[in-house]
Amino acid sequence: MDVALLDVNESAGKSLEEALNKQYGQQRTLFLNCKAASTGAGYGIRFNALCPAFVQTDLFSNIYDRMGQFSQLAAETRVFVDKGVLNPSEVAEGLLELVTNETKNGEAFMVKCNVKKYMTFPDLS
Repeated sequence: MDVALLDVNESAGKSLEEALNKQYGQQRTLFLNCKAASTGAGYGIRFNALCPAFVQTDLFSNIYDRMGQFSQLAAETRVFVDKGVLNPSEVAEGLLELVTNETKNGEAFMVKCNVKKYMTFPDLS
């Protein structure tokens, strides 16, 4: 086997596995249906995502000068930036909350200025 495919969409994964095996030779590809949050829970593994808003880092400084091919999005970016920029310590606090809250699995933790909330990922199967 040369390629392992992981996906929550079983029919799409199997279809791609068939197409790749047809093109490159049988048993070169393996598809594994992966519902990570539910599958990993049986092993004590949790899958969550930390989603911070803009964070005051070196990358963020002079953001408008660094937009390059995305410079047409400057006005939209300013709308979000005007709502507030997080300090790295606020993101670290959000991460600490996420990893210590053992009741959370398969969720995104949104961290914005003055707003922290969990959002559940939709089931795509």
